[in-house]
Amino acid sequence: MVKKDLFLSAAKLRKSGYSLREISEQLQISKSTASLWMRGQIIGDSGKKRLMNLSTRGREKSKVILREKKAKRMKQIAEECTVLVKKKKFEKDELKLMLSLLYWCEGGKTDRRVTFINSDPNLIKSFLSLLKSSFRINENKLKALLHLHGYHKRKEILKYWSDVTGIKQENISVYNKRNSGKIKREGYKGCLSVRYGDSNVLDEILLIIKRFYLTI
Repeated sequence: MVKKDLFLSAAKLRKSGYSLREISEQLQISKSTASLWMRGQIIGDSGKKRLMNLSTRGREKSKVILREKKAKRMKQIAEECTVLVKKKKFEKDELKLMLSLLYWCEGGKTDRRVTFINSDPNLIKSFLSLLKSSFRINENKLKALLHLHGYHKRKEILKYWSDVTGIKQENISVYNKRNSGKIKREGYKGCLSVRYGDSNVLDEILLIIKRFYLTI
């Protein structure tokens, strides 16, 4: 097929909504040549619809490929990572170390009580579980401060965090930012600050943190 015939065939395909890659493969010309030839080429309405559908299918295919690659990668990581695979029970010192590292990231260091704040319920539950496993805790002394925005349904969110933490609702104070101007975040349950008034527990946690960073 001569160059002119190739060009006309390419133009016909492009008008019908064929991609540059498809034109390149079908006419056995380079993609750069197809791109050069088809610059400014008018595409018909049906062709535009075909290109749009082709683009949509391409994006969906890419998502599937990425998901499959991630699944394969995570499977390999899971097979090679031995952390917490066989460990079912921890010694108290190990629990205190995990608690202290968690507290190092999200805990208060300036007050004279244990204070841990976060919006992730799983992180809050993990902290409380480690705290109760590491120390003899008087659960009646566990308090919390709930930070909410004006769009939150106070009673509903208060019950939610009480269920998450096991802390009685009457022991959870609420600070409601009614005029905060915050954009509503779907699924956001506010931020909870758990407080436990025992300076001895706090001092031991801070001591473990200090011992940790001095040993690494």
